[in-house]
Amino acid sequence: MRILKTQLPVDNDWHELEGVHFPGQIKHIACQFDVSIVQVWFEEDTNEYVRTPSNIKGRIYGTGQPIEDIASWAGTTVVADGELVWHLAVKV
Repeated sequence: MRILKTQLPVDNDWHELEGVHFPGQIKHIACQFDVSIVQVWFEEDTNEYVRTPSNIKGRIYGTGQPIEDIASWAGTTVVADGELVWHLAVKV
């Protein structure tokens, strides 16, 4: 096993979560350097997974934005000294 990281822009669009093959792999989200980019840390079992394209897409929502019915919540991060809260939604 190892922990890897990918990132998503805060841009109201869906993006492939590179390396993530199912939502349960996601362990943590945060804005490491920039409040407009959310990093996603995920678990990869090096014995089980082969590097194949991901079929999981992620999108960042702000608090209060409606999340599409086809998506499920996967994490939250508080940024800008609590002024912004981003939520990660995923869909297969």
